[in-house]
Amino acid sequence: LQTLPQKKPLGLASEPGLKLREAAELQRGDRVVVQDFEAEFIERLQNGLLRLKDLAFVAPLLDWEKPELLKLVHGRLRSLLEGSASAWCQAAGCHVEEELGYGRALLRRLYADKPLELRLEVCRQLLPVEKKSMKTVLTVNREKFMT
Repeated sequence: LQTLPQKKPLGLASEPGLKLREAAELQRGDRVVVQDFEAEFIERLQNGLLRLKDLAFVAPLLDWEKPELLKLVHGRLRSLLEGSASAWCQAAGCHVEEELGYGRALLRRLYADKPLELRLEVCRQLLPVEKKSMKTVLTVNREKFMT
């Protein structure tokens, strides 16, 4: 689902307690386009090219209690944040910045009503891991320090 001419994805607009028209900020005269996404969605999923954009568009329809979906979102976001997803983005026909935006929308949908501690833990899991093989070398001039 998306609107024309702005092409706002309506799947991202669904919020608990709000009507779709209200959440999507639809104006009188906006056209809504409904497309059959299932075949392309399944093909992308089977080929490992399912984008966060694809998940975000159908987020209200998915069973987010399934751990596989959360692992997919977290793994994709982690690789995007680490900078190791440029080849994958090229193969999937998307851009890193765009995917990060959809990832942000998905995280908001999944964790906005969760406790702060859980949200912080998700952030910690998504942050790139520091390389432990790199050592910091400090040069100390004790004579200069002592005077």
